[in-house]
Amino acid sequence: MTLETISNEDPGQRPVAGPSAPTEPQLRSGARATALTTAVSLVLVGGVVTAAVRGTGHSSTAETLAPASAFAFAQVDLSLADGQSSALSSLLGRFPDSPTHKGKGSLRDRVLRAMLRDSSDPHVDYDKDVKPWLGDHAAVAAWLDSSGKPQVEFMLQSKNDGAARASLHRANAKLGVAFSHGYAVMAATQALSDAAVAAARKSSLSNTGHFHSDVSRLTGPQLISGWVDVAAAAQAVRKAGGAANPLGTLPPSLFGGARTLDQVKGRAVFGVRATKTYAEIVAQSIDSSSSAAGPVSSDMLKQLPDATIGGAEIASPGKIVRAGWGIVSGLFGMRESAMASGTVTLGGSGSSNGSSVTINPTVPAIVGRPAPRPLSPIDQIEKATGLRMPGDAETLLGSAMVVAYGGLQGQGLPKVAVVTRPANLATARALAEHSRDVIARNAPVQLSVGARGSDLVLASTDDYRRAVETGGRLGTQPGFTEAMGDVPDRVTFAAYANLAVIVPLLSHGQRDLDRLAGLGIWASSDKFQLRVVVH
Repeated sequence: MTLETISNEDPGQRPVAGPSAPTEPQLRSGARATALTTAVSLVLVGGVVTAAVRGTGHSSTAETLAPASAFAFAQVDLSLADGQSSALSSLLGRFPDSPTHKGKGSLRDRVLRAMLRDSSDPHVDYDKDVKPWLGDHAAVAAWLDSSGKPQVEFMLQSKNDGAARASLHRANAKLGVAFSHGYAVMAATQALSDAAVAAARKSSLSNTGHFHSDVSRLTGPQLISGWVDVAAAAQAVRKAGGAANPLGTLPPSLFGGARTLDQVKGRAVFGVRATKTYAEIVAQSIDSSSSAAGPVSSDMLKQLPDATIGGAEIASPGKIVRAGWGIVSGLFGMRESAMASGTVTLGGSGSSNGSSVTINPTVPAIVGRPAPRPLSPIDQIEKATGLRMPGDAETLLGSAMVVAYGGLQGQGLPKVAVVTRPANLATARALAEHSRDVIARNAPVQLSVGARGSDLVLASTDDYRRAVETGGRLGTQPGFTEAMGDVPDRVTFAAYANLAVIVPLLSHGQRDLDRLAGLGIWASSDKFQLRVVVH
């Protein structure tokens, strides 16, 4: 099938052989990014790969150009509808060096112009090369071709196909470009562009069962809204990676406890939006695997002292430490075994000259006495803390943990506290006091140990321990509520940071960074939110 047959909406396009023709060279990658890559990265908001178009989906929307085998789809609404233009303009205007303070035209024009001003390889002039033809939507889809191999297509809405083709081929002459339904469909080769359009015409993402119902779960105006078939994406990863199992070494609390890609289930949606004071990402999982880490009460974070500068809460910290410790100890065990045998393999499995060499021990042996074995990092941790890992750590941390930072005091000492919820407070407190004494013998640190109800409290000073034990109403403070929004009663993770206090210590006079006021993140069993507040 020729390109004319697939893309007859652009009479001026040059004939290009269809999928049976030799494959074109791949897109360039690496340090010399093309101007096209810059533009696509911009309109897709820094590489977001799972955003989807809002609404009901009709013949002129981008999801009709994504094959039904798509497992992720992305679209950015460059029209900034539903008040998002005003909100984003106000938000960006709070930064002194924002491009919105310069130039003419719409917010979109000023931002794109500023981003492309320093483009190279080749240089792209926004007003001359992009503005005349770029429409209101840019999209990307990840899909499976007829052989089951993952592929990617980019879509830019076009108001002038001839100008779009000239501009895109000026950026990369070898780029595959096809036109359909008012979009330029791009891929690494012409054959892939044609194949994507042909597959979508046969059956598109817009016609799949879950796409629109999933996206409709997002409410309110969105700059970006998102959808991904997590199970299908996991299978695509497995297809691309061969027999490798990337989940095998991860803690069981992740991906709902799935240990192989075959066990990953469900779908997810997310949205990106702006208000006059913050930018926010929200996400929701659908029909996914249940989380191995059960949610815990968010009151542990909300009841920290009012003046808390930063705090984080996590569910099942003991289980996470045990899983992570198993990975670390396994890695060190392999290292020690190799060093003990004095044999190291040079050249990986992909090397044609892989071989083994014998390394002389670095610690000389004393006649009649074996050479002493140096302490491993694991041994050093246990010696410094007096804790047997990971069992004692699991006993101390229990089912929930909050870490709090209250700033500096007196002699410049940080006010830091850890609050945990152990199964047995008396046992956990005894372990904490023993560890406190061991640490004090090895370092000039004197931890303070106490309790708040059934929770264990460890702090850097007695004064801060008492403040944390007394508790407070952090959850009602204006900075907390603006950054965290509607925190669920039960969370698997939550974190808050007063950036207005923290950033000036690190920004070194960078005035844009000094505008950041707060950061809030939380995750429940099926939802996630990240919010950055600007003042």
